[in-house]
Amino acid sequence: MGLRVIAIDSGEEKKKMCLEQLGASAFVDFASSQNVVKEVQEATEDGLGPHAVILVAVNEKPFQQAAEVQWLRPWTYTWSSATSDRHADRA
Repeated sequence: MGLRVIAIDSGEEKKKMCLEQLGASAFVDFASSQNVVKEVQEATEDGLGPHAVILVAVNEKPFQQAAEVQWLRPWTYTWSSATSDRHADRA
């Protein structure tokens, strides 16, 4: 299908796992990044951000960023595994 995965997480161990074992084409470390949004956009071929997102997080910030369309292109499909019902309508 030509899908490319941009993994967003933190730490060298997770970076290695995502890139080497899980086949991600790019990794953005949210803990050390100066600008997560910019790095995610830059990891896409045209720099506009991903076409689809699977969002699995344990805190609220990634859901807020997705809802604010900071790192998503227009008309992006977003699927989320929310940690509580209050996040379910955000993505």
